[in-house]
Amino acid sequence: TRPWSTSACSTTAWKPPQRRACARCFRSTRRCGFWTSAATLGPGGALSLAEGVKKNRGRLQRLAVPQNELQAKGVKALCDVFASDEGRSLVYLDLRHNAVPFHDMAKIRQELGRPMDDTSEGWMLLFGDRQLLLNR
Repeated sequence: TRPWSTSACSTTAWKPPQRRACARCFRSTRRCGFWTSAATLGPGGALSLAEGVKKNRGRLQRLAVPQNELQAKGVKALCDVFASDEGRSLVYLDLRHNAVPFHDMAKIRQELGRPMDDTSEGWMLLFGDRQLLLNR
């Protein structure tokens, strides 16, 4: 059996079934992951996910929310959790393609201690064995 379970949602709307799947994963006593792409969660959805990660007590290990229009505010909130003690259990966080302007991406990267150079705009950032996927 797999050592972690995954709740996956690939829809264009954050409807009750996806909310229930997210809630199950965040309440789970097993190690788990959550993935939803192109669900248009927006910054508010990202703030809710960040709070869920904090309350999950280290069981959520993989969170992927690419293409959800999280914008700078939402991406920053999830990056802040990833970098905090409460988010240390996250070994994989995918925040790609979430409508973050270049200036904001550079600021987020600077705050993470991974400043941008002339050749990069994000993508995979490694923190030991932890991965953060991040771009505009």
